[in-house]
Amino acid sequence: MPVKTATTCLGAVLFCLALAGSVAAATPESFRTAEYERSGVLDVINAAEAYALGYTGAGVTVGVIDEAIRSDHPELAGKVAMAPAFIDGSGELFRPDWRQDTHGSHVGGIIAARRDGVGMHGVAFDAALWGGPFLTDSGEAILLDFDAYFAARPEVRIFNNSWGYLMWERYYDPVTSKDASREEVLEAIDPDLGALFDHALDYPESVIVFAASNEGRNSPIINALLPRYAGSALGNWISVGALDSEAITRDDQGELVLKEAAVPFFNNLAGGAELWTVMAPGSLIVSLDASDNGYMPDSGTSMAAPAVSATLALVQQAYPWMTGKQLADAVLTTANNRFRAPEYIVSMDDSETVYVRFIDQPNPGTPPDTEQVKEWVRKAFNQHPEAWVGYTLEDLYGMMDARPPVVEYLSREQVFGQGILDAGKAVRGIARLDANRMSAADVMDVPELGSGRRDALETFDTRGYFAEFSNDISERKWEDGYHHADLQTGGSDNGDALALDGREVGLRKTGAGTLVLSGENTYGGATLVDGGNLVVARRADGTGGVLEKSDVLVRGEGMLLGDGDIRQTLLNRGTVVPGWRGETLTVGTYRQDEAGTLLVAFDPQGGRGALEAAHADLAGSLLLAPRQQVFYPNALSLRLEKMVTATGSTTGGFGLVGVLNMSPTLEFRLGDHDMTGAYAVLDVGRAPDAYRRYAPDGNAASTGRALDYAVTVAQGDMRDLFSVLDFTAPDGSGVRHALKQLSPGAYGSVALASFDVQRTLSDMVMSGVFSGKRQADGNWHVFAQPYGARGNQHGRRGMDGYDASYAGLIGGAQRSTPDGLTVGWHVAGNDLSVHGETNGEAESEGVYLGVQGVYAPADWGGWHVFGTGRAGVENWKMERRIAFDGYARENTENWTGFSGTLRAGAGYEGDFGRFRAGPFAALDYAFASHPSLKEDGGMGTRLDLDAAAFHSLRFSLGGRLVTERTGLNEHLAWQGHFSAAWNHELLGRAGTIHASFAEAAGADFPYVVRTPCRDSVSLGAGVSFVTDRDMFFSVTAGSELSGRGGDTLYGHVNLGWTF
Repeated sequence: MPVKTATTCLGAVLFCLALAGSVAAATPESFRTAEYERSGVLDVINAAEAYALGYTGAGVTVGVIDEAIRSDHPELAGKVAMAPAFIDGSGELFRPDWRQDTHGSHVGGIIAARRDGVGMHGVAFDAALWGGPFLTDSGEAILLDFDAYFAARPEVRIFNNSWGYLMWERYYDPVTSKDASREEVLEAIDPDLGALFDHALDYPESVIVFAASNEGRNSPIINALLPRYAGSALGNWISVGALDSEAITRDDQGELVLKEAAVPFFNNLAGGAELWTVMAPGSLIVSLDASDNGYMPDSGTSMAAPAVSATLALVQQAYPWMTGKQLADAVLTTANNRFRAPEYIVSMDDSETVYVRFIDQPNPGTPPDTEQVKEWVRKAFNQHPEAWVGYTLEDLYGMMDARPPVVEYLSREQVFGQGILDAGKAVRGIARLDANRMSAADVMDVPELGSGRRDALETFDTRGYFAEFSNDISERKWEDGYHHADLQTGGSDNGDALALDGREVGLRKTGAGTLVLSGENTYGGATLVDGGNLVVARRADGTGGVLEKSDVLVRGEGMLLGDGDIRQTLLNRGTVVPGWRGETLTVGTYRQDEAGTLLVAFDPQGGRGALEAAHADLAGSLLLAPRQQVFYPNALSLRLEKMVTATGSTTGGFGLVGVLNMSPTLEFRLGDHDMTGAYAVLDVGRAPDAYRRYAPDGNAASTGRALDYAVTVAQGDMRDLFSVLDFTAPDGSGVRHALKQLSPGAYGSVALASFDVQRTLSDMVMSGVFSGKRQADGNWHVFAQPYGARGNQHGRRGMDGYDASYAGLIGGAQRSTPDGLTVGWHVAGNDLSVHGETNGEAESEGVYLGVQGVYAPADWGGWHVFGTGRAGVENWKMERRIAFDGYARENTENWTGFSGTLRAGAGYEGDFGRFRAGPFAALDYAFASHPSLKEDGGMGTRLDLDAAAFHSLRFSLGGRLVTERTGLNEHLAWQGHFSAAWNHELLGRAGTIHASFAEAAGADFPYVVRTPCRDSVSLGAGVSFVTDRDMFFSVTAGSELSGRGGDTLYGHVNLGWTF
């Protein structure tokens, strides 16, 4: 999978350790199912090898310019979007007739039919499709606005075209060397082809794929032949010919063996398009049938092209940063050319002339007689008669009797182009640097490697991604024979040819990110590192990692790493870091000037990167840097030796030897050393407050103090924790963030959330007391209050913030007596979910039993006292996730705790006619507790907690208003009620959690739990309805707002009746 990478020196060293050992998680064999085999495409192109590396087309959309695609086919459901097309002349929206318009769906299925165990699956079975309905078999002429089609989905880069002109016209013949003029071709481009041509030129990140067409000729139609006349500007264009997979076998070594029938009779060959032609299965391919949403076989280069487009989708997934030409290069340069070709193939053109075409065979000069040709045809026909759809052998004999058969002698490239599509190899990067697919703009001066030196360099800008080219990369120099006469060295438009002719071909790395070269690379041009990281490294199996002929230049913004073998010169004017999977980078001649830095990574065991050269000429700097994601104990002394060695001469010396330390917690001191990299002594340690010094508050400092101790006794996973923590951001921000995560703050948050629940319950219960139907009749009034609430607190005063949501039901009863006393009881059930701002997710189920009451005798003149209280149990489940800089652990704990509240207050309610109102004051106490706890699962981050209780005491001062009861009709009356209060927390702290790291005995630390904001405002409003049937109903909403970023919102319904 493509990943973004760091570009700093230490970031590169980190990836040396973290990414170098990655391997595929699946095997090719696991993908070779009946569904895989059914289409007839996937085995020939080695698709399973690409899948085993993780490439399935996920995240890539392929454009299909064809007939409409049936999006409700089960294999494509949810994967297809279609551009609108209109009927020419009427302007009406085109609607396909699925009984006839089946071509686009068949093509789309070859690309992206899902892998679901049913039928067949596409090459890129996780890709999506962007349909451009352009063709129809229903007889209507339809129009597709190509500009709108391209603009609507600018992220679509690959466009499949399984179409061509109805009238085939020859532009190039490899037998007679007939070649059209470039002007003639440009005049032949109609608006549809022109739209694709312009898009390819204007958007070089795109790739245009064309089927070679089905006329049985020795060169493709103009659509596929166009780059011959456009030159280097159209490197993002591919022509595709067809194969018959039924006529292809494998030998004992697994190589493909092609029979005479392996190239279908209809297939247009690669003549004139050899550089950009690739072959794929296209005969009797089983894919989707739009007429009945089933499956059907079909034949043509139309079926071969989508296999290539889908493989490009796999390559785009692997290398999303590549240009369109480079995506095409990955397919073309990796095409299988090791196959055993047949002696000849048989074709038939649209005039029903039969051709026998010999491959890489000398022309004997004497034409064979017709009977001999018939014997050749018979052999090929009988290898797969079903592939000759609509023709019998007797039909072919009759054609040859009516028209003399033609025998041609073609080269392997004129038949197969670059070879047979190999998806498994294409997703591993390019395999050749080809000057014939480059332009004069790619020729660059490299004076540092020799006066007047100019090479043709393919530039790879990885744009922040990590990528690997594991294929062996060769080169192909300019060859006039591949090009139109005008574009050859002696032609009228020979700028590219003259610039590229005779040049060695090399590679240039630019931009952020990392590119690994792990093949046996034999290209002869220079390797330039102008930006980001280039790695020359062995593969996981120990092979490869060789630059045999290329000189390497690392410039100021570039970095080269690796454990490979650079057999020529390595000139370092940037940064070189020996090591990858192994420790040693081998070089022919190593030259480092004053601007260069050799960065040697070391580990706590004394392992270090090393550069071995035949000859070394040293200047600039030698910097020693600790390898990341390894544990360094305190008070460590290291002696590093043989960081630079030369089997021959060593000249010069480093001007500076130092330590590059970007750790926020570790300290490295350089002792005795020499200036040629022979040895260096280092002392490693930590300050006593290495971790707590980054604490932003007292609780974090307490956690940091525990870490300062734990690092001295750490073992097992706790060492893994420190190996990451020690290499977070150099400014300590990563440690600061980790201190929050590692603390027991999540347990404090659930205690505070319990307080919120209890106070919200009290607000709702007392709201029902004051707004309900209070009659001094001594009867019991029962009620039910369903409710919901959410709250949050932003972190302050050393506390983590949290979000909480809860819902439940309160049920109870109360009665009022003539002497002014209202008293009752209630039961509440509550579900609470708490999400910590830093970490911790907890859920609880609580059950509580409580009482409530108001005493307001008539002779008090409106004064009253009130109160409520409850207590209950809560069953908690906690998940505390620790995640930073690649370290991820999850701790869990379940427990049963207790919580409750007691509220008491007094107030005055004056009668103002249409409403009653007055002030009140109250004290509110809440508590929560948990037993001693021992977390499970998190290894080094697990916490043990002592039993703890938490307390809150709050004073409230506010006012309440109740409107006069007003009749709506003779059966129903209503009244409103409003309240507002200021709340102040009286306790400085709610409690203290005493915790320790389970894997570091003695590393105990306290965590003080405080209410994040001590002052808040509570607001409530509602309306009540009373019926003449002794029933009442109320709706209430309320909130508690903090000026420092916290709030609670709740709502409830109160239903009651009298019995």
